[in-house]
Amino acid sequence: MSRARKVVDRPVFAPGARVVVRDEEWIVRDTQPSGTGGSAVRCTGLSELVRDKDAIFLTELDVVRELRPEETELVRDASPHYRRSRLYLESLLRQTPPTDERSLPPADLQLLATLSDRRAHTDAIPIIARSP
Repeated sequence: MSRARKVVDRPVFAPGARVVVRDEEWIVRDTQPSGTGGSAVRCTGLSELVRDKDAIFLTELDVVRELRPEETELVRDASPHYRRSRLYLESLLRQTPPTDERSLPPADLQLLATLSDRRAHTDAIPIIARSP
């Protein structure tokens, strides 16, 4: 006798996929089947309100919608000289720490500059001799 296996249609989200749950954007870390027939989707927050927060969503309770890159709608920047786009890109660059050697001063040169600055300031302080 062969047993018929019950096939449950569980949504599967690949790790790294971006999803929208409760109007916030998340990145999928893992998907596990839950005992109730759906999936438990472990995510980390991406949007401003939930950034770097970990959460687990059950597909039976929450609507988990995958963001598909091919459905992305590009919007034209109508600001003069692409001002909004340049401002957005500049803000992203300012949030990114420097990664090249040119942007970081060598520690020994920085120390010498600090010592010479201190010496210049102490030379300018008048010394008053007091007699006992």
